[in-house]
Amino acid sequence: MTRTLSDITIPKTVIPSNLHLCDEIGKGSNNKVFSALYDDDEVVFRAPRRRSDTQQRGSAHWEFQHMSLASELKVGPQLIKAWYARHATREWPSGLYAIMEQYDYDLETAMCENRDVVPRVMACKTQVEEEIVRCLYSLAQNHIFVYDLKPSNMVMRFHDDDAGVDVRVIDFGNDFCECNLSHPTQSSPNIDMLRRRIVAEGRDLEHVEERISHILFATMMVILSATTTRCLYEDRGHTRLSQMERKNIHPVSEKVSELLETIRGSDLSLMRELLRMDDVRGVLRHYHGRRNSGTGRTMRLAMGCESGRSA
Repeated sequence: MTRTLSDITIPKTVIPSNLHLCDEIGKGSNNKVFSALYDDDEVVFRAPRRRSDTQQRGSAHWEFQHMSLASELKVGPQLIKAWYARHATREWPSGLYAIMEQYDYDLETAMCENRDVVPRVMACKTQVEEEIVRCLYSLAQNHIFVYDLKPSNMVMRFHDDDAGVDVRVIDFGNDFCECNLSHPTQSSPNIDMLRRRIVAEGRDLEHVEERISHILFATMMVILSATTTRCLYEDRGHTRLSQMERKNIHPVSEKVSELLETIRGSDLSLMRELLRMDDVRGVLRHYHGRRNSGTGRTMRLAMGCESGRSA
C-alpha cells in the first residue's frame, strides 16, 4: 500500500464541511455508522466509538490498510476518504474515520428484516452466491483470512435494471482478520499454522501458497454459510419463512455442500484444524453456541442443516 496512517493523521477531529450527516444506521463494537451526503453523493460515514479498538494507532493502521486493500480488490466498499484524529473534540472521539461508498442493505437485513426485499434476494440468489464466492476467493488469494463472517458483515446493492447485485465484505478489524502478504511482520497464527502443516507433509511444496489460499477460501465459505444458517433459523419467528423458504434464500449452502464433497482429504483435515484454532472457535461459539461450534456441526450448519446434527 502506498498510503500509511501518517499520511491521513490530523491533530483533532474535524468533520469536512461538505459532509452532511443524515441518520445513524448502525452501531458495532468499534464504530457508529451514519448515512450521509458528501458533495451531494450518498455515502456512509464511519466514526469510532469511545474506547473502541480503532482509537489505538496500531489497530487503526491495520483497519485502514485492509479497508484500502479491500476497496482496491473490489471486495469491500469503495473507500472515498479516511483520516485518523489524534485528539477528541467534545462531540467526536479520537480514532479512525472513514467515508465509504453506500450499499442498500446488509445481507441480514435483506433476508431477515425487510420482507419487501426477500423476493428480490430469492430472485437473484445465483448472483448473490457468485458475488460472495468472488469476494472470499479474492481475499483468500491475497492470504487475507477474515473469520468474523456473518450476514450483517456482507453488504449488497441491487442494480437499477434488476439485472444483478453487488456484494461486498465489511469489517476488517485486527481481532478477526489476519494477513501475511501485505503485512509479513504482523502476527498471523492461523495462516502460519497452515503453512507449517503443509510443509511438514513434505509434498506439493511448490504449491504451498496455492493450498493455503484454497483452504482459507473453503474455511471462510464454511464460516459464512454456517452463520447464515443459524441467522435464518433464529429469525424464523420474525420472518415467517418456512424451512423450505429458508433453504431457498440461503445464498451459499449449496455451494458449500459441493465444495465439501470435492475437497481432497488432506485439505479437509487442515480446514478442520483451522476451525479448531482458539480464536476461530471462539467466534463460532459466540454465534452458534458451545454445542454447535464443533467442526462436525459447523460443517453441517454450513450445508444448511439447521440443527447442526445429522438427519
